[in-house]
Amino acid sequence: RWAADRGASVAVVTALLAAHGAVEAYAFRDCRALKTISIPEPVQEIGEGAFNGCFALKTITLPASVQEICECAFFDCSALKSITLPRSLEGQMESASLTTRFIPGLSVTFT
Repeated sequence: RWAADRGASVAVVTALLAAHGAVEAYAFRDCRALKTISIPEPVQEIGEGAFNGCFALKTITLPASVQEICECAFFDCSALKSITLPRSLEGQMESASLTTRFIPGLSVTFT
C-alpha cells in the first residue's frame, strides 16, 4: 500500500506487483489517483478489498495467471467501466463486487 499512498507511477506499482505475485488485501484501498491498471502475469490473487474505494478506477485487466479474486476486491469502484479477466474467474464475480448490481454499466470481457 505504501506505493499507492505515495503516488507511485503505474510502472512502479506494476513492477512491485510482478515481484510480489499478489495484490494484497486492501493494497489500493481508497487510492483515488488510480485510473487504470493492467495487473502483470505472475500475480495469482487479488486480495480482499484490494481496490475498495478506488473511485477513479475506470479500467482493469487481469492476466490468465490470476486464479482468485477475493471478497469485495472491487467494492465501491463506482467509476469502473471495463474489466478484462480470464473466463476461469467468471464464478467469482459476485463476491468480488464485479456485477452490474454493484457497478451499473460495467462491461466485462472474458479472455
